[in-house]
Amino acid sequence: MTAFITDTPAAPAPGAPSDTQTWLPLRYFNIYRLLLAGLFSTLYFSGTAPKLFGESNPPLFATTALIYLAAVILGGIAQHVRRPSFRIQLRANMLIDIVALTVLIHASGGVAGGLGMLLLVSLAAGGLLMSGRAILFFAAVATLSLLGEQVYADLARSFDNTSYTQTGVLGATFFAAALLANVLAQRVPAPSASNSTTRV
Repeated sequence: MTAFITDTPAAPAPGAPSDTQTWLPLRYFNIYRLLLAGLFSTLYFSGTAPKLFGESNPPLFATTALIYLAAVILGGIAQHVRRPSFRIQLRANMLIDIVALTVLIHASGGVAGGLGMLLLVSLAAGGLLMSGRAILFFAAVATLSLLGEQVYADLARSFDNTSYTQTGVLGATFFAAALLANVLAQRVPAPSASNSTTRV
């Protein structure tokens, strides 16, 4: 039966999640996020970025890319010292990715630009580490964020065309990818003597 934890203790008790189930995957997730945020900033400020990056609002893209990179670096430091808890860090990373990527998407011409697919990676990673209910919440937040971006762009006439249909399809993909990752994670046997799977 799926078990829920509220924190990750410094010295896990028998049956508690091991580092290979919590902090190690989070470290890999943070490495990916660092590469992504660094790529956004490096390409943009070096002048070698695709035309898509910051196409509709270059200052917003540049500012968001730098803030995102700084937030990821701080997250990596927090992960190294393991403060705050694994549960809080994982959820904070998910929210930061959703907010930062949504703003970058808006600054790059909206959902039609294709950057929305990057949210799939974050949701899939979260699906491997969270309970089903938790990852569904973040999939809903990501979908509503993109829908909100499209509504704002429509009202502000930021783009020539909005992409409500594409946003809806992308939102459905978020839920499918998150749930699939969660199901796959539950089928992987834990590396401990206990056969129970711990989710956060």
